[in-house]
Amino acid sequence: VFIEIVYIMKVLFVPPMSYPLHMGGFESQVMHIYKELIELGIDVDWYNLSNTEIRQYDIIHLHSSKIGILGRIIFPKSKTVYTVHGFDSIRIAYRKYLYLEKLLKYKCKAIVTVSEYDRRNMYKEGLKLNVHLIRNGIEVNMSKLIFENLPFSSFKKKVLCIARVAKPKRLDIFIETAKLLPQYAFIWIGNTNEIESPLPNIFFMGNIPYAGIYNQLVDIFMLSSDFEGLPIVILEAMAYGKPIVASKVGGINEIVIDGKNGYVVNNIPDIFADKIKYILDDSDRCHDFGTYSRKFFNENLTVNKMVNKYVDIYMS
Repeated sequence: VFIEIVYIMKVLFVPPMSYPLHMGGFESQVMHIYKELIELGIDVDWYNLSNTEIRQYDIIHLHSSKIGILGRIIFPKSKTVYTVHGFDSIRIAYRKYLYLEKLLKYKCKAIVTVSEYDRRNMYKEGLKLNVHLIRNGIEVNMSKLIFENLPFSSFKKKVLCIARVAKPKRLDIFIETAKLLPQYAFIWIGNTNEIESPLPNIFFMGNIPYAGIYNQLVDIFMLSSDFEGLPIVILEAMAYGKPIVASKVGGINEIVIDGKNGYVVNNIPDIFADKIKYILDDSDRCHDFGTYSRKFFNENLTVNKMVNKYVDIYMS
């Protein structure tokens, strides 16, 4: 009698310190990876003080820079995979911690960047060993939803931004751009506190779960920012077939191709306004850009494409 023994890989996820209190872009990305690994039949646990028996796990997957530093000190090198969800936060915003990245560069099985931009900058900083590129990928619920009594319904064209209210997210540029284009509704989702709108065409909708579904209601997606890795909110907008106008930071120009599905621009309101108007004033152009967004997403940015690459690293 032949008995086949099937080994099930066990992975321990060590999420960002903010999880689950804050569910921003890369926190939701961690959830996408987790759910797809489960679908593939891999046993995945979340780290907490009750599952400290590390020997039972084949892989320990660290997410975010703080956890990446602490985890590489604590966990075995041979089991540790560390995903950097935006290297500029260390390289620029918190450069004083860069020496720790260099000190710990040998203390893991693999380092994963989410954009070629980040990988290139890691190389420039001397972080070259076992660095892999795996772009973010997501799964999007494309069910049609019915929205009623929305305050911006009277506007024929609508611009959406999904971001927390924080200095790097450049709310100031969003407001100044809206001021230049009073004919369009500018919708911001992500503010945790109530904000009084400074203009009649700006609408702050609050912190809405699964905010990406609002892409169904708008014509174009905008993101102004000082630092990014590969923003999940842009992937969501592309999945819904929306043109994009976004800041020329991080890996955004790897998925937003100038003249194809939108534009990446300097953080100047006049330029944002010019590109948004250029797209929205021509319905054929707007349609073509949106079609390219959806095609690029389906070919490159789905969750199964991303997770299959992670599994390759786990098993290497």
